[in-house]
Formats: sequence, structure tokens, C-alpha cells
Amino acid sequence: MWRAQLAWAWLAALLLGFAPIARAQDGDAGSAAAARVVSPRAAIPANGAVLIESPDGSQPTVVVTGATGVARPGTLKTVSEGETTFYGWQSSSPLDPGMYRVSLKHVLSPAFDSMFDIVITAAAPTSLPVLESSPTIAAFAEVSPHACCMNAPGETLTHCVMTGYETSARVDPGLSSIETVSSLNQFLYRAQAARGSIARNASVPFMPFDRVAAVLFEGAADEYCISIEAIDITTLAVREYVELNRCVGRGAVEVGMTALPIDDAFLASTRCVRPPPGLEPQWCRANADACEDGPTLDCKLFRYTCEDGPSPLSRLPPARRDQCSIAMAGSSAVPDGGARALTLLVLLILLARRRRGGVHGRTAID
Repeated sequence: MWRAQLAWAWLAALLLGFAPIARAQDGDAGSAAAARVVSPRAAIPANGAVLIESPDGSQPTVVVTGATGVARPGTLKTVSEGETTFYGWQSSSPLDPGMYRVSLKHVLSPAFDSMFDIVITAAAPTSLPVLESSPTIAAFAEVSPHACCMNAPGETLTHCVMTGYETSARVDPGLSSIETVSSLNQFLYRAQAARGSIARNASVPFMPFDRVAAVLFEGAADEYCISIEAIDITTLAVREYVELNRCVGRGAVEVGMTALPIDDAFLASTRCVRPPPGLEPQWCRANADACEDGPTLDCKLFRYTCEDGPSPLSRLPPARRDQCSIAMAGSSAVPDGGARALTLLVLLILLARRRRGGVHGRTAID
């Protein structure tokens, strides 16, 4: 009976998606942290390397097997580190053309997380892929730090408001190529600010060809210039596309900080007890009428902040834990040594009298 119930439970779990499933194959890595082969369906030359990406940066265990099922020895090199880390696995000896299986295991996983079938082709001369670049520029806005009110007396931050935003020039390299994916995958690429320019994302990691990030520039300029570099995933040699150095005019892009107006309703003392640093003048103007004769704490803080009045914080009752600690330390709350001894003596006398009374009572009854 229990076997039948167990079978039904397993079937229900399978239908609901909770039962174990087969390990991921061909790019379906099964979990966000699992490493995977980049473009596994693209052929890899025998003298090239297998490009592997690790979303959480951990170095995976890599096992490459051929038709015989025997693992091929090889080395794993770190090619580029960023939000995602890329590795290149290369066989210790040239692989024969054919089909191979790449099994990957996360450092925290008890078993292999994913398997990918790859195709190895004949060795080919390694040459820098031919690229084209047509950069474009656009505005990129980023929220500046918020201004936050404080809640006296704990000085904890309450609600916040955005005070402005900063606009940068975002230059997309606009890369294109007629090369095959197999050739492109033997390199990683990046666009960065040309020498003499200042970029906000100065440390740019190398990425696959179709994921090269745009460059964010700081400061206003008439034009912004970029350069393109590539790294060989086998030798780790970095090469620059000198012919692709490009500049693009600023055009209508306005770079810099833009301040946003703050509504007086946000600064009402009933919700913004103490003003954000730098906004005291507006906070005082916004609450002048409401706190003219107000007895509440926020209005007392208004007079302290805006009219040089006394600080109301020193007149607040102490916290409950302070009251408890003061009571425990006071002589009126805790008996001293003499009082304790006197209390103990009285208890002993009363106990002795009760015992004597109990003995006489039993004798009289007898």
C-alpha cells in the first residue's frame, strides 16, 4: 500500500515540477550560477579553446570526453573577470576532429550541473577577426543620491526624495563582422575610452562579440573617442584594432547634473520631522505657518532649527531602558547590606516562633 502511495506522490511532484529532472544539456544550465559553454553549437578548431562563462565567477570543474568516454587532459585559464567570469579550456594535446562532450560542475555542486556537446574541427591559423565599428551616442541618465528626512530623537532616516540626476554620454561601439561565430569565439572584445578621455566605466571587462558594453563618458566635450581591443582566449594576448579608433560628436546630448525641484509637501514637518542636510531653508519656509504656535515635537524642532530656539531633545523623557538602569542603580530601589540582614533576621524569628507553636500544639493534643 505504501509503495502505491509513494508512486502517486512522486508522480504528483513530477507534474508540479518538484521531482528531479535530467541534467541540463546544450546551454540549458539548470541554474543561474551554473557555468556554461558559450555558443556550444559553433565549431571549435583543434588548436583553439572552449569558451566557458561562470555567472558567479567560481571556477568550474571541466571534463571533456570523446567517443570512447575517456577524459581528455587540459588546462583552464581565466580570460576575463567582471560580473561574469570567462574561462578558456584547451586540450593538452590537439584533439582529433569529431564530437566531444563538455561536462561542467559548480564548486558547490555534488554532481555535474550541465553537459554540452561540441564539435572540434581541423586546426586553423589563428588570426584577429575582421570587425567594423559604427559608434553612436546617446544620453544616459543616472539618479543622484537621495535627500532623506530624519526622525528625531533616534535620527533614523525616514522617507527620501530624488534631488536630481546625472547625465553621461553613452557611446555604443556598434560592432559588426562577417566572420563566423567559430572565429569570433576564439577572442573576447571590449570598447573603452581612447587615451586622453575619461570614462565612468574605466575598468571594462572583455566580453563575447555580441555583448560588448557601451562606454560611459564623464564631463562635457565636443566629441568622445573610443578604441576596440580583443584578447585571445588561448594565448591571453591583447591586441588593439587601431583602424577602429573612432570619435563621435556630442550632438544634442547634454552632459552634467540636473537638479529637480522638491515639493514643499514632502518637507511638511508632520512627515519630515527634521530636514535633510542642505534643505533647511526650504524646510523652514514650508513649515513657518503650520508651526507658528505648535506645541508638538516637530514644531519645537522647527523653532530650534529655524529660529535658534532651545533644543527640545534634552527635555524628552529618557528611553525606557535608561529608566530601568537608573532605578537599578538607585539606593532607594535596591536594599543595601544592612537592610537585607535585618529582613533576614525578622524572617528567622517568625519561623522559629511558628515551629515552637506547632510543637506545643501537638503536645496538648496528645
